[in-house]
Amino acid sequence: MSLEQFIEHLQASVSDLAAEEIADTLYLVLHLTPRHEVDRGAEVDLSTHDANTPEPPFGATTEYAAQHEDAALAQHESDPTPVSQEDEESRSTASSDSPARPSDAAANLYADGCSQGATASLSFRTPHAPPLVEQAAIARSLRLLLMRIPSRRMQELDEPMTVRQIADTRLWLPVLRRRVEPRFRVALLFDDTPSMAIWHSSMHALVHILERHSAMRSPLIYRLNFGAEEALLRPGLSGTSRDYRAESALRDPTGNTLILLVSDGVGPHWRDGRMAAALTTWGQHSLVSMLQVLPPNLWERSSLGAWPAARVVASQPGVANRHLKVQHRRGRRNQPPNNAIALPVFRFNAADIAQWCQLATGAPHTSATAYSIQRGADPRMAHQRATPQTAEVIVERFMSSASAPAQQLGALLAVTAPLNLAIARLVQRALLPESDSTHLAEVWLSGLLQRPADAGAPTNDPEEIVYDFQAGVRERLRGYIPATDALAVLRTVSAYIGTRLGQPHDFRAWFNDGSPLAADDPRRPFAAVAAEVLYGFGGAYRELAERLMRGEGGSGLAGMDEPETGASDNLPKERDTSARSTMKSGSRETFGRLLKVAINSIATCEGKTTSIIEEELAEQVGLAGSTLRRYKSGYLPPDPRTIEVIAEASILRGFLSRKWLEHFLHAARYPQADRLLKQLYQDPQVRPRPPRIYENLPAPSYNQFVMRDQVFADVLDGLQQRSSVVLIIGMGGSGKTALAREVADTCLRGDATHPRDDALYPPFDAAVWISDKDYPGTTNLSVILDTVARTLDYPGFTQFAHSEKQHEVEQLLRRQRVLLVVDNFETITDSALLTWLHRLPEPSKALVTTREYGREWRSSWPVEMRGMNEAEAWALVEQRLRQLRIEHLVSTRQQLEPLLIATGGNPKAITSALGLVKHERLSLQQVVDDLYAARGDLFKDLFERAWNLLDEAARRVLMVATLFPTNASGDALSVSADVQGFVFDRAVERLSDMSLIDEQRLDLSNPPRYALHPLVRAFTKDKLRLNTTFEIEARKRMGD
Repeated sequence: MSLEQFIEHLQASVSDLAAEEIADTLYLVLHLTPRHEVDRGAEVDLSTHDANTPEPPFGATTEYAAQHEDAALAQHESDPTPVSQEDEESRSTASSDSPARPSDAAANLYADGCSQGATASLSFRTPHAPPLVEQAAIARSLRLLLMRIPSRRMQELDEPMTVRQIADTRLWLPVLRRRVEPRFRVALLFDDTPSMAIWHSSMHALVHILERHSAMRSPLIYRLNFGAEEALLRPGLSGTSRDYRAESALRDPTGNTLILLVSDGVGPHWRDGRMAAALTTWGQHSLVSMLQVLPPNLWERSSLGAWPAARVVASQPGVANRHLKVQHRRGRRNQPPNNAIALPVFRFNAADIAQWCQLATGAPHTSATAYSIQRGADPRMAHQRATPQTAEVIVERFMSSASAPAQQLGALLAVTAPLNLAIARLVQRALLPESDSTHLAEVWLSGLLQRPADAGAPTNDPEEIVYDFQAGVRERLRGYIPATDALAVLRTVSAYIGTRLGQPHDFRAWFNDGSPLAADDPRRPFAAVAAEVLYGFGGAYRELAERLMRGEGGSGLAGMDEPETGASDNLPKERDTSARSTMKSGSRETFGRLLKVAINSIATCEGKTTSIIEEELAEQVGLAGSTLRRYKSGYLPPDPRTIEVIAEASILRGFLSRKWLEHFLHAARYPQADRLLKQLYQDPQVRPRPPRIYENLPAPSYNQFVMRDQVFADVLDGLQQRSSVVLIIGMGGSGKTALAREVADTCLRGDATHPRDDALYPPFDAAVWISDKDYPGTTNLSVILDTVARTLDYPGFTQFAHSEKQHEVEQLLRRQRVLLVVDNFETITDSALLTWLHRLPEPSKALVTTREYGREWRSSWPVEMRGMNEAEAWALVEQRLRQLRIEHLVSTRQQLEPLLIATGGNPKAITSALGLVKHERLSLQQVVDDLYAARGDLFKDLFERAWNLLDEAARRVLMVATLFPTNASGDALSVSADVQGFVFDRAVERLSDMSLIDEQRLDLSNPPRYALHPLVRAFTKDKLRLNTTFEIEARKRMGD
């Protein structure tokens, strides 16, 4: 295979690989010694693990496993007689009593050293699980921040200009230019509170990425503390330095410093308002965002829940928080004050970091979740004195509120306690590779753990601080997994460590000297190391290995060979025979646990406590609540009626799945499970799934579309021509956007009379809408390509290079009929987009709305929108009157005729005028007078931008046209405006292209005459009043 073929195969399996990453991959393949890796993606089936099968020593090779597998197969073939359960148990007991073989001898690893009794401690560097799994993905996401600007301080030699100056002047002097550097600098603030200790290692990994990333300048790293009133910034993530910086150190008038706060939102400074004050101060001049380390379902329980939620959009790169465009959720009671600052909040993962980068760079169509910060203390988070709670309450609260991965992780960590963060990550990565740090945080901050009184020597490293479960909590958590699972947990972690020995990232663990621990010692090993591996380390490790091989110390996983009595203390000692067999079967979901899940689900859905649900269910079957609680601990109900009542309530009130019901009935040994399943889960009738329509059309801004038959038919006719672009031209407010949206929706779905009739309407498979109205000038070809890719459900194309992205999108447009609608094209400045639209691949079409018609659109199919005719205008007026509830104020149509004449049938002017009558309580005559006098925001919205784009000659012609009562010839306008020849022709063409002047022509033999729309006439008259000198001269030229 050639190098090019290898790279092609590599990119096909892993997308978005840079050349640098491919080179690193080849280097690692050539220079690293291959190791036997554990398949972390495969699910570990702990329940079927045979406790009597000899485990390979820690660090043993694959040949060892092959030998044991061959021996087992040979023994099975020679003696196929099945072994009874009694023989199996006696054989297992005999094997546990016999001395360990040298090949199976292993030393146990502990989180804390053995510092008391007859045992001695021996430290061991154990491989560390990565605290930040998505490092490569986060680094790729940060590439979106790459924007370069000339430096204000740094200069470099401009070689071409230096050479040119030397050639021109013969003076050997250097020419300097400002160095181009990344625009943004990231200021990372780590909320230095005890609850954030779990994130120290992840922050070090993130800082490592930021410091080496080329998309930004050198980052600023601070630990955030608080004094009596203001924030204090301590440089770096570690150290005991008392060098504090004031909060004003982050002030950047240029707006090029992006402040990123990493916090969980539960510290005391969040409750008393000091954090809100600091964020408000920083948000005045910089973009301040928050990386929330807790999962989204816990955000409302932090201090963020006291602030109104919203969505924010950035209009330009590096915009400060106070300039973000905020849209608050409807129906929320506590709306923020006007001076509130919106704080964008993101999760700590690669996808959300990419969204933060897009918000920081002002990418169009990018919005983010935010909370409106308000100064002052949080009334919900008033500090309350903690009250002691029992182990049962702590575990019950954790199991009812934590996510499913967090519940599994908590039960697995109970096997290895006492433990530290490094060991917890090791267990998580070995057994739950799909989980992330937020699930570990749920366990760590749930109140299950505490620091023991005899935790050993103090340490400043949060990863090495030893924790243990609260009294009674560990035993209850371990009751959720069988004892055979506990053994398999430790074996899996041992195998995970064995494949990673020698890696640079590690932490310190401890061996004992091989002697067994005391019976009441609470420590449990989290892994074991084979004696053969220890022998190769030499020194004290070799001595320990020799003692283990001679059988003088503990072997295997000491203290874990038999199930602990504490693991089942929370289960009743007297059990039914069927219940005992069910609980010892190795199934993860026992009857008691499934019943707890059902009760918790019903309580959550109905907003009640579990004790109330237990009493209600017990009352339905005529039992006491204590009896139902006995069932939760492992008893099986003797009456099938009880099983039926619980199952029906769980499905109808707790909304549990069919899979849960199957497991529940199997664990309960219900005799007629199929009948009850069919009764509670009736098979619904299969309905045909409607075909999916890919579109992103905006919601209509009108109650009912007033059909404009002629222009509607002209647009449909244009879409059936060979021209790639259909152009809707008209002055502002003429209804171009509404017409384009209605045409697109009709081509996709049809109308009420003819649903999707291809004979009447040109058929399209998808519609893509892009508007430049909200952020004028930001739409370009790249934005169009990204929007098409996302709308057609190909979001991966947005990560491609521009040329490759354009090619793939064009292939999509060739394979299906796509209607591409581009609204407000007059504010778009990208010439490449215009060229691309004219070359749009068939059979797709483009529908463009604009106020301007230039020479570049000559090859398109133009449709000009003028004012509404009388019937259309009256239909709009009647609809608007009903909407405003003022139809009773109009007795005859003659009352509104002055309004229709003044507006010239412009839909926006009509609706705005009637709105003024209703909301401003103006008379109809006052509104008409304002229209003729060009007063109000309507004229600024419709014509001010067009006026600013006109040159002096066009303005003179437009103002002169107002002096003629109806229309005028070209010669009259030219003489009156004192604009002749080519300049006059160009001015008239410009005015006509911008829909400011109407060209009227009876036939080809007569020259055209020019007229003004009533609104344009009123606006231009107002401009003419400001130029009295020109008006006097123009009237004089008219008289001559």
